[in-house]
Amino acid sequence: MSGNSNKTALPPLTPLTQMALSGAAASWAEFCTIPFDTAKVRLQIQDKSNPKYNGIGDALVQMFKQEGITSFWKGTVAGIQRQCAFLLFVLVYMNLLRIGWLVTHKLLPHSGRKCPLV
Repeated sequence: MSGNSNKTALPPLTPLTQMALSGAAASWAEFCTIPFDTAKVRLQIQDKSNPKYNGIGDALVQMFKQEGITSFWKGTVAGIQRQCAFLLFVLVYMNLLRIGWLVTHKLLPHSGRKCPLV
């Protein structure tokens, strides 16, 4: 088979679809990394004169032994909320900045309104 014989271009994502997919990706990333973030925070707030943990690996092992597997995901809801709020900010404002830059550099036609971003 050769090159692009039967391939069709995918339609562009709608803003709502883009937000949903980005939110799902951010939530999954937060879910996967929150155990390490939780251990890092515990290391940061421990008493330096009498440390409870000797490193991130030790913190993870002690968390598991003393509190169980669910201790790894304490704070997940807040983390996902933070990621989704940040994601919304990035998607909306970065898109507005991109459109403004394209209009300013005459790569996108001006809408005729006073503000080219709306």
